[in-house]
Amino acid sequence: MDLFRIGRREPPPVGPDSDDAELMAAVAAGRMEALRLLHQRHAPWLRARLARRCADADLVDDALQDTFVAVWRDARRYDASGGEAAA
Repeated sequence: MDLFRIGRREPPPVGPDSDDAELMAAVAAGRMEALRLLHQRHAPWLRARLARRCADADLVDDALQDTFVAVWRDARRYDASGGEAAA
């Protein structure tokens, strides 16, 4: 059962100009292209932040992957009133 669609409209199409809230709504609906766009937008910044704290590139890659797996699994819990997903 797709919980996003019960009582809600399908999220609008997403693209590079979509804001984080739109992308998170689309991820919650199971749209892989929205996760890809979030990754392209936020992974470089997150990788740089993690790399400053950890010199092990493999650990940084694992943490980055774990982060986006968590986004995929829990996007429906995102509160759009908070602003950007990076926060």
